[in-house]
Amino acid sequence: MTPPPPSCLTVHDPCTNQEWQCLNGQCIPKARRCDLRFDCLDKSDEIACGEDECKQDERRCSSGQCLQEFRWCDWVSDCADGSDEGFCVTTDACGAGEFRCSSGQCIALQYRCNAGAPHKQACADRSHLLNCSGHPCGPGQMRCGSGPCLAVEKVCDGVVSCPLTWDDEDHCPFSCSAIVPECECKDVSISCLRRGLTFLPGDIESQISRFHLAGNLLNETLSPTTFAAYRHIVFLDLSNNSLTTLPIGVFFQMSRLRILDLRDNFLTKIANSTFLGLFNLRTL
Repeated sequence: MTPPPPSCLTVHDPCTNQEWQCLNGQCIPKARRCDLRFDCLDKSDEIACGEDECKQDERRCSSGQCLQEFRWCDWVSDCADGSDEGFCVTTDACGAGEFRCSSGQCIALQYRCNAGAPHKQACADRSHLLNCSGHPCGPGQMRCGSGPCLAVEKVCDGVVSCPLTWDDEDHCPFSCSAIVPECECKDVSISCLRRGLTFLPGDIESQISRFHLAGNLLNETLSPTTFAAYRHIVFLDLSNNSLTTLPIGVFFQMSRLRILDLRDNFLTKIANSTFLGLFNLRTL
C-alpha cells in the first residue's frame, strides 16, 4: 500500500486570548491589530480594520485603521492606503519666510538646505535638500557632499544625516581594539596617546599604517616582534615612551616607514644595525 503524500499545510497552535490570528495562522498581540504597521507576514492584520470604533481624536482611514487627527494632511502617509494625505487643501503660495516644497508643502525658510531639520518641519518629499550647492552654510555648520548644510554637533553622532553621501559619518574615529578600547582609529591611523600602555594591543588591524603612540611606557615590552605584523607602517610616533634602548631588528619589517619620532626618550646608545630595513625613512 502506497503511503499518502506529505501535506504542505502548516498546523499552527491556537492563539491565546491576548493574541489575534493572522490569515496565515500566525499569532500576534491583539494590540498590534490595525495599528498602521504590518505585523503579520501576510499583512492581514491591517485588513478589514473598520470593526473597532475610532477614538474621539481619531479619523478612520479608507483602509479601516484609526489615525490621530493631527496626522492627517501632514504630508506624511500613515494610513495603509495613503488616504490620510488625499483630498488635502493646499495653498497656491507660501508665506513670507517660507519655502515651497516640490509637493506644495510650505516649511520655514530656516530649514531650506538643512540636512538636520526636524522631520515634521522639513519637506516630506525631501525636496528642501535639492539644489543646495549655492546655498551658504551658517556658522557651526558643515556642507554635505550633496549640497545641504548640517550642524557640526551632528557629525560623527552615529546617525547618517547627509543625504546620499553620508559625509557626516565618514572618516569618524572609532575604538579599534577590544583589548585597549581607549585607542581610537580613523581610516588607517591609530591614536593611543598618553594611555599608559606597556604593550601594543595584539588585535589592531594589520592595515593600519600610522601609529600615534606618544606618552606611553612601551619601553617595557618593545621587541623585534612588536610591529612585525604591521608592514604598511609609514608613520610611527614613539616619543615620550621612556625608551632606554632600541632592540636590534625592531624596525626590520618597516621598509615603508617614512617618519619615525623618538623624541623625549632616554636613549644614550644606538647600535649601528638598529635602523636596518628602513629604506624609505625620511624624517627621524
